[in-house]
Amino acid sequence: MYKSFFNKKPQLLACATLLATSSMAAAQTELSITRHGPNPSQAGVGFVVSAVLNSTSPLPFTGSITVAGGGNSCVITLPSTRCLLEPSSSSDNYSIEAHYSGDDNHSAADAEGIPHQVVVTSSPRRVSVGDGGVLAGAAIHGINTNDTFDTVMTPDGRFIAYHAATASSDDVTDTLDIAVFDRENNTTTLVTIDGNGDQFQADSMVHGISNDGQKILFTANSDIASNDNNQRPDIYLFDRAQDQLIRLTSVLGPDVFISDVPFIDPQISGNGEWAVFYAQDFSTFNPNDTNDIYVINVNTLETKIVPLPPLGNPELRPRSIEGLSISDDGQTVAVSKTRELISDFGIVEAAQLFIYDTGSNITREIELPPPPQFNPGLIFGVSITGDGRYVFFNSFYDTLVDGDTNFQSDIFRLDLVDDSFEIVALNENGEILDRGSVSSSFSNNGIFLNFSSSASNVL
Repeated sequence: MYKSFFNKKPQLLACATLLATSSMAAAQTELSITRHGPNPSQAGVGFVVSAVLNSTSPLPFTGSITVAGGGNSCVITLPSTRCLLEPSSSSDNYSIEAHYSGDDNHSAADAEGIPHQVVVTSSPRRVSVGDGGVLAGAAIHGINTNDTFDTVMTPDGRFIAYHAATASSDDVTDTLDIAVFDRENNTTTLVTIDGNGDQFQADSMVHGISNDGQKILFTANSDIASNDNNQRPDIYLFDRAQDQLIRLTSVLGPDVFISDVPFIDPQISGNGEWAVFYAQDFSTFNPNDTNDIYVINVNTLETKIVPLPPLGNPELRPRSIEGLSISDDGQTVAVSKTRELISDFGIVEAAQLFIYDTGSNITREIELPPPPQFNPGLIFGVSITGDGRYVFFNSFYDTLVDGDTNFQSDIFRLDLVDDSFEIVALNENGEILDRGSVSSSFSNNGIFLNFSSSASNVL
């Protein structure tokens, strides 16, 4: 019996030791990098990296996560989920990695490396300088205006068109002229020159440029073409490759009033074959004597009036067009308009959004919900992507998307595939910003967006 007693004791001790070891084992942990942006980032400029931990243990994580990349590192001190990584000034792309050192309850873990892109940005460069080094800007009509005005740029960033009082070294007039700067060849070319090589004796303002930088759309305040004698502003297209000036509004007859509504500039398609503008025509081309939207083929001068639905009750009165935009192939035009309605809340402003197909000559209205009760239901800055799929716009319309409770102007994206709306100016957690967003620009495919906002919860 005595021997048997001692034979069992080691077994009991071994069992107790095994239980103690199991209770102290750290839970398996997984680490992943969920965000690194902006991506691409600028060389030598910091950006935010976010990482999350997951494990089977319900106990909270403690300790820290070290993030490395671009020759530097930053530390996420838990329970925070992000840190600012400030890489070296290298322009090379690199991989971002993360390591969690673990704690008493969680095992150490490594995040799989993910690629990060870097773009090199040069120092600011003056564009409005002529070949002879003459700066844009000069005394105009007795006013010292050393300003370069609106600019338009091709998608690849090579060509920039602008208008200014002294647009280039060979600009000898005191009027606003248009020049095109070629960033690749570092040359500036004056555009506003007639067939005889003389400068226009009228102010000209640039509105658009084709994707290849060869066609410039602009307005001029005087008669500058051989077939222009209406003594009113007209819309012109200058083909730099063909050295050809085309007065687009010539097809409308002599009595044309170009819209002077702010922000409703004429637009040119990316392929340079179509233009869209807003005007009033007192001629046989358009006998209704109203403001209409025209789409014109710049090669054939075939012109169409965008058909909009007739006005009807309970509208009090029509309002102006708020925005125009045309796709790169010229086949899709987006139009925003405002009207006044009698509603349960009294007289309210309500937006209308139309999509016009130049091929079928058919316009369809995008269905919008009833206008908001407390905010104006307006749509501003309508812009269509180059591929014609998405329409971006600013609006106070807080009934377009569920959960829009900030009562601010948001940036929306309309998908023309299924006519769905979404707010795209969100913070890193996908939450609606607590203040408005404006000044959006986007990639040709509508995937990337930049914007400005005074919201406190962007990052």
